[in-house]
Parts: sequence; C-alpha cells; structure tokens
Amino acid sequence: MTRAVKRIGFTLRQSNGVIILPEWCREDLVNLHVPSEAELHTADAVQKYPLGAKVIKADSIWRYVRVGETIAVGSAGFLNCNRIRCPGLAGNSVHEGYEGSPNAAVVAGDSTIYITDTAALVHEYEGAHVSVYDYGSSPAYFDSYYVVDNDVSNGTRTTLYLAEGVKNAWAITGVTLDVYLSPYYSVGSLNLSGNQSWKSAIGKIGLAPCTSGYFYWMKTAGLCHGTLSSTECGKTAFYRDVYSNTDGSLIHYTAGYQRVGYLLWGTSAAYGDQTYMLQLEN
Repeated sequence: MTRAVKRIGFTLRQSNGVIILPEWCREDLVNLHVPSEAELHTADAVQKYPLGAKVIKADSIWRYVRVGETIAVGSAGFLNCNRIRCPGLAGNSVHEGYEGSPNAAVVAGDSTIYITDTAALVHEYEGAHVSVYDYGSSPAYFDSYYVVDNDVSNGTRTTLYLAEGVKNAWAITGVTLDVYLSPYYSVGSLNLSGNQSWKSAIGKIGLAPCTSGYFYWMKTAGLCHGTLSSTECGKTAFYRDVYSNTDGSLIHYTAGYQRVGYLLWGTSAAYGDQTYMLQLEN
C-alpha cells in the first residue's frame, strides 16, 4: 500500500512555546498543538506527533519519543539512551535496522524501496535514515535518504517510503544499504538497557514509570535533575562539567565518558549537586 506522507517542515510559535515538526512526516501525525507542562509529563498510548518532533518551552528543548522497554520508578533519575544498535551488529529482522543488499532494483526518482527485513512492524522505520553504497558504479556513489514510513513486513520483505526519490538507480548486487532506525524509536534507560558502555545518553524523560511502546516527551536541553553516582558532581575544585556514568547517573569529569552539561550553582568539597544545565541539543 502507499503511505500518506506530507511535506511539513513547520515551525509554529505560540504563546506557550514553539513546536517544530520534521520536514516530512505521516499525514496522520501533523499536529501543531504545543503541549502544556502537564502534557510534557503525560504518556501517550497512541502516537500523537511524529517521532523526533521538537518543542521549545520554558528555556528547554524536548523531543517526542517512543519508549522501547519498561522503565520503573527506580530508574527515574537516570539518563535515557537509544536502545537500538547500528545496522548489522545484531543481524537483520530483529528490530534494529537493516544492513545488506536491497530486495529489489530501483530507477532514479523512485521513492519506494524494498529491504529483506522479514519481521518489521508497521511504522518501525518512521524517521529512519538510509545510507546507500554503490562501489560497482563508475563513478561510485554514496547517497543518504530519509524514511517517512513503512508497511508491516510480508514475511519476505519490507516496503520503505522515502521522503523524496532516489538520485541514482541501483541494482540488487553491488549495492549495500544501511538503514538506521530513528534514535527516537526505542528509547530506554541507560541503567537498564545492557551494554551501557557502548551507548550514548540522548536525553531525560521526566516521568516514571514508563510503559514499553508508549510515547513520551524527552528533554534534551535545559535545567535538569538527575541521580548522582558515587563520584558527586562539584566536589572537586574547578570540575564544573557534568558527565554521564555508564548507567546514566551523573558523574564529574572522567576521561572518555560523555559530557552532558554543566553545574549552575556553587558547590564545595563536602557538598555536590545534581541539578544542572543539560546540553544534549542546541
């Protein structure tokens, strides 16, 4: 079937904030309502906005995400991560993207492509990015495309609908596709997701518990409060930056760890702080 897609790229300023929709999205998700403070902390059992829709409100930035695991109350203070690994790491047809040859050839201008994902759920590839490598052509090329939506797999292949037509034709052989799922499709808590040392903090959902498969607003920038690790932020002189520990708790400067923000208030050797300026998006 053909998915109804719409070119939006819409930014709307209202008295209570700004909402920014992706350039392309499913037509049934065109929603220009700026959520209230209460709605930013309310779960949606049914999707109301495109994945990655952005709200700027009260000097903070929020992204609309789908949670991919149950997050209990005890994980409320930990930073959130993208649970999905890069394509090919876990294999195909396991809800972590796709790496391999296309399932069918395309001609230049086609906006429908096919991959050999035999288990994809409907909308699983919403907001995904496709990287195309064709080293067999002369000249060889590398292209990148945005996926608006997909049909449920028919057990043999999955149909993806691109925002715009492909620039170059490609065959089945000699071409490799890497399809990265949206980083907002399966968000979890760093202290739950496993392999934490190989994942990045991408924001903070200000609500727990969270139900797997539900949709939430995740803060990516602005005043934030978190769970401290054993190495409290601000208890070492001049260490004002805040980093994510491997479990998503907050830790002071540690080489090789991910910086997530900085402290706003004064501290001492005897007293650290856990309220900070989150800086995972500008």
